[in-house]
Amino acid sequence: LSKQRKTTTGNISLSQSTIKASKAFIRLAFNQCLEGFAELGIVEPECSIDTCRISLRLLAPMVAFPADGPLHKNRCNEAAHFLLSEIFMLFKDNLLSLQKATELQDHASTLLKIGACVRSDRKSIGIFLNTLNDLPDQTISSDTASENFLDTAIVDVIQDIFDKTSTPVQHDDVINIVSMEKIKMLLRPWVMASYNLKTDVISMIIASLRKSGEDPISILRHSASVLLLVSTLVARVKVLERNCAMVTYPALKGSFAKVLNAAVNDVIDEIQNHTNATDYNLMIEYPALWSAIFRYALQGHCWEDAFEACLSNPVKERQIKNFRRLVIAMVDAGNIGLLLDKMIFYTVKGEDGHKDMDLYEVAAAALVEASQEAASDITSSRFAPAKVDYRGCLFALHAGYGDWRRSCQALDFLGALSLHRLPYSENFVDTECMPSPERKEVNNQIMEELVLAAVTSAQLIQLVNNPDQRYIVSGELVTAQVLLNENHSKASEEDLSAKISIECDEGVAMNAKNSPCGHTMNRICRLYTAKDLLLRAKRMVALQTLQKDALSPENLVDILHSSDTAIIDALPRLGYFEHAISFSHCKKENKDGAKPQGQDVFIDAMSHMLCKSLAPVVVALSIPLAAIDVNATDFELQARPTRDQLRLLTGDGRLSRPRDSWQSEGAHNSAQRGALAIDLLRLYTESFAAEANSIAIDLAAELLDLDHGRAKLPSWLTILIQGNTYSSDTGLFAKNGGNPTALLKLYINYGLYVDGCELVTSVLRGDEIMRKNAATARLPEKGNIDFVPYEKIDILWNNIESYLRTSQDMEAKSKLLLSRSTMQYALEKHFQLMKFSEQGLLSARVHGR
Repeated sequence: LSKQRKTTTGNISLSQSTIKASKAFIRLAFNQCLEGFAELGIVEPECSIDTCRISLRLLAPMVAFPADGPLHKNRCNEAAHFLLSEIFMLFKDNLLSLQKATELQDHASTLLKIGACVRSDRKSIGIFLNTLNDLPDQTISSDTASENFLDTAIVDVIQDIFDKTSTPVQHDDVINIVSMEKIKMLLRPWVMASYNLKTDVISMIIASLRKSGEDPISILRHSASVLLLVSTLVARVKVLERNCAMVTYPALKGSFAKVLNAAVNDVIDEIQNHTNATDYNLMIEYPALWSAIFRYALQGHCWEDAFEACLSNPVKERQIKNFRRLVIAMVDAGNIGLLLDKMIFYTVKGEDGHKDMDLYEVAAAALVEASQEAASDITSSRFAPAKVDYRGCLFALHAGYGDWRRSCQALDFLGALSLHRLPYSENFVDTECMPSPERKEVNNQIMEELVLAAVTSAQLIQLVNNPDQRYIVSGELVTAQVLLNENHSKASEEDLSAKISIECDEGVAMNAKNSPCGHTMNRICRLYTAKDLLLRAKRMVALQTLQKDALSPENLVDILHSSDTAIIDALPRLGYFEHAISFSHCKKENKDGAKPQGQDVFIDAMSHMLCKSLAPVVVALSIPLAAIDVNATDFELQARPTRDQLRLLTGDGRLSRPRDSWQSEGAHNSAQRGALAIDLLRLYTESFAAEANSIAIDLAAELLDLDHGRAKLPSWLTILIQGNTYSSDTGLFAKNGGNPTALLKLYINYGLYVDGCELVTSVLRGDEIMRKNAATARLPEKGNIDFVPYEKIDILWNNIESYLRTSQDMEAKSKLLLSRSTMQYALEKHFQLMKFSEQGLLSARVHGR
């Protein structure tokens, strides 16, 4: 170092000699002795890091004791470069906190800005820029001058401007000005014109500036100062950009982005301070500056700065594009709350003939596109989890705006995209090869999303104020949905159908009704009213219940493709009676009173549930002698419904019923299940059976069939079918509250002749005293009409006669004869009362009553 100092001349200052000495030291130490230092462990083979550190230490005193002139600016620039490198290395080695690193970044940015200050007036720079923009008429072809020639000539023009105004400038600063593309584009035609006219460019510019009536040299001086200032700030941004690109740590990169954001803001502030708004684009690519601020604010998670930069961009297309990026970036970072609170719900007014920009609609479109892309990313592997829930954010956006119909559409869209994870085609990964726990977990997740979408959309559609607007077209997310236009055609229908992003097979719960539309569903097939959405919600809840059951198939696609009939059949077989009742009742409500093929959907489902699911359990557990054929593969189904399920359904909260005698645990549990099953059967039958339906009589037939007629029907069931027996004005077998005729037919068919006789006797006798007292006062015009199925009674009598001739069971024959005698007496009594009624009728006619 001292050797290098001796070589310096007396005309060179101490600071200059120190810089030269440091450079010489670096050159000697790292070019000649690098291997030796590496062996000693003093430096690493990649020596640039230590070079920066040593140079920084040597240059630090020069920065601490500033001097005027270009030398100080060079010192600051060099120190800033080395400081930025030092920050990166210290942070990498965990020797620097993020807060300290941010402070040093700000300091480095300030060093790069030193010397960048100027005083000027807007008028001068405006005249200069507009003069350059007035292109001369003379031009030359592009093949007569190379690009290198033009660039060199433009550098000479900038240097001449500074020389003409006696403004000191360094060559690096001239290069920075020339690197500004707008300035280069303004000067290039002048250079080409001067080439044709064989004159210098600066003379042409001065001649043109004189036309403004102002001093051309003063205009050039002010303009040169502004160009120097702006180019210095632009070069500062480029230096920071290069260092930011080398940073790999997200936290440090975020703080760098904030520094860059401030640096670009400085450029914009200086341009706005020294030029008119109409001249911004003449000096620099003004919209690009706002895009840069937006980009850096986005990297640094400075959301409000990014929002301001987005709306400040003068180019409408960039506004929309940047705001879409802002929405996705904020959602990715988990700042959906800030997005909804401050940035969404207002409209940016359009200028210069541009349409207004509704930020709400732009955000919705961005989230829809992101949702579709996220869904397509997992098409090849349905086990890949989605990183960000764009679908949920889309719903939150519409809900925050209070647009409940579009919120409903968003949730429908959520379910549709969930179906995208199901293997509908050969392009999907064979999920059967995946581990069962993993496959089950994903199936559960998909089903939960489908249920969430279906149930919530059914609730949200009810919040729409206008009842006529309570519908959606599945798969469409537009603001207003018109079902059929006046110019509706097949082609337009196909275009509308193409909007749905997820195609599915018939029967899949979220996108298709149970119709033959299949893949070519038109818009009408995808129309869901409030009732349709409620039915879909009930269906999805039922499917989820089946999917979570241990006895259900593992293939989720098979479950989703289950028909409504299969669902109603499977639910009660597994013990989920309430789900089956709710779903079937909702199907009935959805029909608006219609009865397909003359059958009530709900009554048919209830009859099937009681007869095919609950009655076999009752017979098997309550009648030990019953012989019910059960397939060996359905052994596990015999345990359904479980005791706990039955207790929950019947409201029986007792932990255990007392035992009359010792029983095994299995027998005791079966007895309890049988008693609970009977209670549940009675509860449902008495709740839903009526004279207008056949639930009770179908159940009676099923019970007799299961037991082959060996046991009596439950008394509560026979009373329910018979109706009110003790009434003097019931019409006998034509009862308003029952159907004794159907029960009599059942008894005859199953050979229960004693029961048949008792039924006839019970109906005919009723309240004998009341019937006898009212016999003479019964008039047809007052509704006193009786019905007795004499044909059925004749069949019963004949069957009894046949049985008595062939049977050898004396005890049964004796009992049957006694029952028939009682029935005979009841018939005779009935005929007597009929005669009394006829006499009363004649008397009424004669006396005119």
